[in-house]
Amino acid sequence: MIASSAVQTGLDIAVLRSAVLMVPLISVAVLWIAGLWGLGADVRVRGGAVLALLWSAVSLLPVNALAVRLDWWSFGTRGLEWSDVPVDVVLGWALLWGAVPILLSRWVNPLPIVAVLVAADVLVMGSLEPLVVLTPSWWWGEVLAVLVCLLPATVLGMLTASRRALRVRVLLQMMLFAALLLFVIPSVAFEATGKSWAGVLTGIGGPMDSVTIQLIALLGIFALRAVWDFASSVAVLRFRGIHPAGSSSRVPMRTWRIRCSCAPC
Repeated sequence: MIASSAVQTGLDIAVLRSAVLMVPLISVAVLWIAGLWGLGADVRVRGGAVLALLWSAVSLLPVNALAVRLDWWSFGTRGLEWSDVPVDVVLGWALLWGAVPILLSRWVNPLPIVAVLVAADVLVMGSLEPLVVLTPSWWWGEVLAVLVCLLPATVLGMLTASRRALRVRVLLQMMLFAALLLFVIPSVAFEATGKSWAGVLTGIGGPMDSVTIQLIALLGIFALRAVWDFASSVAVLRFRGIHPAGSSSRVPMRTWRIRCSCAPC
């Protein structure tokens, strides 16, 4: 296996933990500043990078927690963690997989960037011991992380930057913000109050809880339907060459000639 033959860095675990966060953070900062200085500046690219970063961060946390539970790999460090997963390590991973490909897309096609990131991850993960300790079945977690985290984040970021596939963007954004509202924020609140998902879920079951859950689900369905209908109507207007008020699309608007019905006209 690649993991077993990886060259060990010999660095202290504290140094490795700092490097895993600081190297991607500095890379993102340099690419962000390069865009602000006009080197391929585009606010849509920066917006896509932020969305890709959020997707990566939100999805990498549960994927790593699952990997720890299934013994695909483990982390040899403690402090600032969620479900035995160090948050700062995942943040560095999310910066590298989320923001970097989108910010680099100003100059490089994102497909080679994704391929390089996957290859680098496969080659480097085994060298991060004792920060990350891999088991022989670690590649299952790698495949899951690429499919759930890297690829959707890149798709969301690139479609946002290029203003294409509005319905796909809306669907991915709805999934992202639903995860933020229903998973991330409650998890942070539970961690701060010493509670857990298991403890909270076991306490649910009364009549009022059932009614509340159904009302929330009903309101959520209405909200999702409204957002989807709005996205569909905007997509149809753009297809016809008509752009909503406030749209900054670079596609020229179709000119419509208005004539009255009187004889001189």
